[in-house]
Amino acid sequence: MEPITEDQLRGCVAETMKMEPAEIEVSEELYDQGMNSLQLVTVLTWLQEKGYDVSFADLAEDTRLTAWIELLDI
Repeated sequence: MEPITEDQLRGCVAETMKMEPAEIEVSEELYDQGMNSLQLVTVLTWLQEKGYDVSFADLAEDTRLTAWIELLDI
């Protein structure tokens, strides 16, 4: 597994959503910030390529960045 940092995760999410990393509110649902399911799949694929064993359901259950940071233990 290739460990990632919070900043890398935030950067991936921001790039996927065509936003700046600073625009992402970490404690607000990403769906409420404009993320759609295809963008979630893009982030999921990136995480799986890094070696993280996560599913769409894992990420979709709580789309706050803070929840993903806890889920991924980063």
